[in-house]
Amino acid sequence: HIFVQTHEPLFSLEGAHHGCLQVKPERRDKLVDSLIKAGSLIFFCGHDHWYDHCVVQTNGVQFHQFTIGTGGAPPATPAPGMKCRDINSAKSAAHSKCYGYAVVEIAGKSVNIKMKKLNNDGTTVIIDEFSHGVCKPGLLQ
Repeated sequence: HIFVQTHEPLFSLEGAHHGCLQVKPERRDKLVDSLIKAGSLIFFCGHDHWYDHCVVQTNGVQFHQFTIGTGGAPPATPAPGMKCRDINSAKSAAHSKCYGYAVVEIAGKSVNIKMKKLNNDGTTVIIDEFSHGVCKPGLLQ
């Protein structure tokens, strides 16, 4: 399995911090293409203080970006509409203004990601779950 993680997202929502590779779409798209060719379909980042699962349809595959900026700074609220800027093929599959964390479970070729929201009483609840067989068969030894 190949997971990539950076601080800044590749795709940002309206109302997000300015910057990141969203402002240089040619460079971003070239990076996404190279990640897909390498077998990486899941991208983790932070930067924006919320949880967002963004799905981008490109080159006939779905590329998933998980923005998990839910670890300590006050959660932010994006602009109404919560759509990715300048990207028609991207959509927010799940979004939450919360504190929390993600759990990634790997079983052979399968990956399961659960986003857990931290409640005020200290308990957690799963607010998003994603499962996929993302590993290229030739890469799994």
